[in-house]
Amino acid sequence: MIRVAVIEDNYYTRQAILRAIDWAVLGCVVVGEAPDGLEGERLIRRESPQIVVTDIRMPGYSGIEMVQNLSALPSPPKVIAVTGYQSFAYAQSFLKLGAVDYLLKPLKTEELCEAVRRAVGLIRQEEEAKEELSSLHTELSRSRLSLRAQALSALLLDSSGKEEELRLRLQKAGVAPAVYAVAKLIIPGVPALEGLLPALERGYSLKICYLASERQLFLWSERPVSPERFCARALEAMGSLRQKLGECQIGLSRPAKELRQADGCCDRAKGAAEALRLRGEAAVSLAAAREEGELPEAPNIAELCRSLLAPGEPAALARTAVGGIVESTGSIYAMQNCLIQLCQALLRERPDKDKELPRQVIRKIRDLSSAGEAAQFLEEFLAPLRERVQYEECSPLVRAALSYIGSHYQEEITLQTLADTFFLAPAYLSTLIKRQTGKGFVDLLTGVRIERAKELLRDVRLQVQQVSGLVGYRDYAYFYQVFKKQTGLSPKEYRQQNC
Repeated sequence: MIRVAVIEDNYYTRQAILRAIDWAVLGCVVVGEAPDGLEGERLIRRESPQIVVTDIRMPGYSGIEMVQNLSALPSPPKVIAVTGYQSFAYAQSFLKLGAVDYLLKPLKTEELCEAVRRAVGLIRQEEEAKEELSSLHTELSRSRLSLRAQALSALLLDSSGKEEELRLRLQKAGVAPAVYAVAKLIIPGVPALEGLLPALERGYSLKICYLASERQLFLWSERPVSPERFCARALEAMGSLRQKLGECQIGLSRPAKELRQADGCCDRAKGAAEALRLRGEAAVSLAAAREEGELPEAPNIAELCRSLLAPGEPAALARTAVGGIVESTGSIYAMQNCLIQLCQALLRERPDKDKELPRQVIRKIRDLSSAGEAAQFLEEFLAPLRERVQYEECSPLVRAALSYIGSHYQEEITLQTLADTFFLAPAYLSTLIKRQTGKGFVDLLTGVRIERAKELLRDVRLQVQQVSGLVGYRDYAYFYQVFKKQTGLSPKEYRQQNC
């Protein structure tokens, strides 16, 4: 509803104005009345009416003076002047002040209604114009942000080319960085970052663009600033952002001045964030320093092999190894190459197996798209190798028993048949195996069968039911239960994920 105020020194005239019109029908509501210009001005400043119906001549403080004082308001009201004096000078003064109409007493209801309708129409037009202008500003702002994000995304994907051309491309999108950095965010859920960035920009004197598709931030300063000072600002800003977002990892590249280094900054930010995630740390990490043009440091494969085969939890060892690879290489592609080399080196620890990685293993490594997937893959690849190294410390008798299990897992062997083979009592052999391997006979046999089943399931020529029989399970339903308990997946699900 449009707010209206009535200011008239004559009580009866004022009441007549208030009662002559059905204000609600015209979309209006009266928010107050006043008997003189001074009270009227106070009323207007307090209630902010959009329409004021006022007398021109009032004792002490005229309507003209009141309207003149109110003309400086951000949104001055529409004024309908009322007077009993047929003076052109009064009318001219009010019309110059922007009055909508000039009515003579005695008032006619039709004329007053028409004047109010005209004022309401003008207000509606102005509101529509403001809404349209606001919508245009919003759309223009979105278009600028979209253009900026597209230009920066393209730069981070490929920053080859001449520096002048790269800068010109960004300037067209409204970005002119004197120094910049890239931040990679690993956040659960879908964050509403746009509402958080303006405060960060003001608080830390930065410009920030959120690249939603890659969960990356491009931070820059348009004014020349030292890389050290910019880096300190960026770290503080990312620390503040992480506190607002909660559990997340943010990797921040070191500042750069030349745009041709952008894709390198992107890779190093990703590497720092992925390493944090693998270590399970919710923090901000500044990427390791690297000289311009320096290639990623190649991890020491032999040292990694030793660490992976050392005592410890396989999952934790795999996460630590992949975290180091990602942090040093800074890219998924380089990580894949290192993993292939690492797995090839680990195979040399298995003298009874082939020396070359199977094609399906290489293909699986090439399909890895994150450090988390790589750590899980390495953990699975590592499990049988670690058992092999562990069992090398067993006595010759236990090693022979383990070898027998590895060669006869397809058969219906039992602890009794195994003990008979070595002319031992079953209880004695069971105790011996448990003491030296940490596992019982059934667990060892199940582990061998399931590992072999995994290998066979990668061969799509074999039916799942065939695999069950080939690893010693005549009852497919039982095989299904055991396989899912050991791997967390059904045989078909495992095949879908690994072929």
